[in-house]
Amino acid sequence: MENQTMIETSVYQKLEQFVNRYSKTINTIIQMLLIALFMYAAMTKLFDYREARHQMLNQVFPKQVAILFIWLVPLAEILICLLINIKKTRLLGLYCYLIIMCSFTVYIILVMNNLFGRIPCSCGGAIDTLKWSEHLLLNLTFILLAILSIILTKRERRLKK
Repeated sequence: MENQTMIETSVYQKLEQFVNRYSKTINTIIQMLLIALFMYAAMTKLFDYREARHQMLNQVFPKQVAILFIWLVPLAEILICLLINIKKTRLLGLYCYLIIMCSFTVYIILVMNNLFGRIPCSCGGAIDTLKWSEHLLLNLTFILLAILSIILTKRERRLKK
């Protein structure tokens, strides 16, 4: 029993050392992934405006809301990427990212549970090829990455003080 406790302690210490040594690099990679997803989504909507408009108008919300979202969603995605990329606004950007991703995820769950009576398109360029369940998994993965980045960013700030 003592041997197992020593092994667990050793593994924990090694993991802690790894996190301490590489947390900034891990956080940078996570933030690059978050930015890549949102920039890809925003650019897809902006460069193929006609298709994005068609897909947005096919969503379950009123036409006036869809028309607003055609521009609002990609602009918000780009703004959030900029916030994440600037050190002073990074934490705000990460929280905004988390809120938007959670909102998208709730929408996916509602669609998957047939709450709207029909299933609209998924509106995501190459992500369009994903099934709703795969889209949900992708979103949940990026939500976890955003949470991890928030934790690591806060940790980095604490260590600098």
